[in-house]
Amino acid sequence: MGLNKKVLIIGGNSNLGKSFSIYLKNKKKKFIKTSRRKKSKIFMNLNKIEKFDIPKNISSAVIFAYQNNINVCEENYRKTYKVNVTNMVYLIKKLLIKKIFVLFISTNLVFNNSKKQRFENSLKAPVTNYGYMKSKCENEILQFCLKNNLRNYFSILRISKVLSPNLDPVKTWKRNFSKKTYTLVPTDIFCCPIDLKTLNKTIFNIVKNLYSGIYHLTGSKEYTYYDLAKKIFNDKKYFLPIHSKNLPKKIYNSKIKTFLSIGKSSKKIGIKKVPLTVIKRISLQ
Repeated sequence: MGLNKKVLIIGGNSNLGKSFSIYLKNKKKKFIKTSRRKKSKIFMNLNKIEKFDIPKNISSAVIFAYQNNINVCEENYRKTYKVNVTNMVYLIKKLLIKKIFVLFISTNLVFNNSKKQRFENSLKAPVTNYGYMKSKCENEILQFCLKNNLRNYFSILRISKVLSPNLDPVKTWKRNFSKKTYTLVPTDIFCCPIDLKTLNKTIFNIVKNLYSGIYHLTGSKEYTYYDLAKKIFNDKKYFLPIHSKNLPKKIYNSKIKTFLSIGKSSKKIGIKKVPLTVIKRISLQ
């Protein structure tokens, strides 16, 4: 069992890290979370990872910390590569050497648009810097595990877009809709949404049972942000279609479709596609 000691949450103050911390707390499971805040009990800065000492009595670790802003990764390749690959690989190897089970949260952006099916072992071909860094990190750790007979201690969970009423874009959509304010929503950016509850449940299942391997968690269908907003709120009036290049605030559009395929490995541990009914119910809460 991967919860016999404490779970180390790397990136505990990220949106996903906070949510999983609350999930573990409700399950009455012990955990420690790292933070870049200097007043934090467990301070960790990925820019200076060599100074980080792994806490005692850790049986597993979940990696949420990452520079996941696609714009930032495109504009600051060297700086983000150091954080997302060089130092991240160093940290994960450090955990694995101590035989701490590691779950690395990865992304659907390790793929491009050339594949109609994107299974766990499908050939990757990222076209964004962010997707490339995630893919590179995956590859380096998998090679390290194979070389050092540590494969049973490492797991990858690739996820599609997480939607929550407390996170953008749903947070903004919901606020503007309640005020009957018009919202510009891009018609050329894709989303295959999942929810935080399902994500936390999946992570917990992997860590609890020490499921090594590569897994996918994805929505049941892919939508443009515009179509998704209309479906969630049953509204065409207050959501206005716009091409991403015409948005008032610059946003990087990778033009990548975002679906993932659920293969045998994911099905075996009970992972299913998240239906839109779940996303809609949670978004309107």
